[in-house]
Amino acid sequence: MALYMFFYVAPENHLEFLSENPTLFDSYLVGDPPNLKQGLFSRLLGKQPPELPDDWPTHELESYCPEISHRQVNAYHYILNGSSDPVETAGSLFQTWFKPRHKHPALVIDGENFALSTSDVKQLLKQIKGLDPETMHDRFHGCADASEIHGLDSVKFAFDEIEKACNQAIAKGQGLLWSNR
Repeated sequence: MALYMFFYVAPENHLEFLSENPTLFDSYLVGDPPNLKQGLFSRLLGKQPPELPDDWPTHELESYCPEISHRQVNAYHYILNGSSDPVETAGSLFQTWFKPRHKHPALVIDGENFALSTSDVKQLLKQIKGLDPETMHDRFHGCADASEIHGLDSVKFAFDEIEKACNQAIAKGQGLLWSNR
């Protein structure tokens, strides 16, 4: 079964909250208030349950699905960055899936889910806009893993979807979250 990348726009304070409380991630995506009831052990240790942000979503978040599966992230990383080597820029979004512990600016939610701050989303958008058709074509055909992708039209569609998500995040002054769910 292939795992696909989904992108979501979310306020930066929510991204930080999810990083500190990763067990609430699924509730966040579907817009359900989570059960914050403490277990016996937590009560005995005097731990307080986390306080949800006031603007916790009340409905399922809109997702952007560029139809990129886990088998394709190496190829998309190469197409975006022009190299298979890990990067330490916002272009690291695909490498978080194949090399999650490498240095990158993404906020780690739980090792499978990641986010970028607004300023990093702006850098990512600039990098995506730099993928003109000729560069995209050359990198696609120069990529050793291109056979995992179903043609150049799929690449264009994927980056168009990510660009939409980035534009939405920037317009709202928010960050970008990506997940396999």
